[in-house]
Amino acid sequence: MNSDRLKTLQFIVGPLIIGPAIFAIFTLVISGPPKFTEFRLDNFAIIGAIAAFVCVVLAFVVSRTMDRTTENTLRGSGTVTQIDEQLFDRLQNRTLMGCAMLEGAIFLNLVLNLVRPNMLLLSLALAMLALMSFYFPTATRVQQWFARRREGIAYRKS
Repeated sequence: MNSDRLKTLQFIVGPLIIGPAIFAIFTLVISGPPKFTEFRLDNFAIIGAIAAFVCVVLAFVVSRTMDRTTENTLRGSGTVTQIDEQLFDRLQNRTLMGCAMLEGAIFLNLVLNLVRPNMLLLSLALAMLALMSFYFPTATRVQQWFARRREGIAYRKS
């Protein structure tokens, strides 16, 4: 694993996470923190909840599908260095796609919260922001992901 490529990925994913966090703070400053009594299920909340659900499911499914296709595609396809390069490319794509899906739903919920303050919309946005932080590629997470993919490739070779 190339540490320069990991740092580059961290420099990309970091702002993807920080952007919605800053917008959440901006939303709270503009509209004020919603009261717990504003936890209502209106049309905006339903739209935000559906978007959140769809994006979370898609982020999970796309990530898992990319992991499985990686193992199937890279089976016996070159040297260890070539496989590691391809694995990192797949990790980068998987991470960015997952973050982008969650980021879209976060921004939608925050904009809907600006239009009509609702604790449910804010809660969904903050929950997805927390989930998005799990996509941040730390060295340990990347090494564990590489180990699992290598095991899957080795298993599928036999």
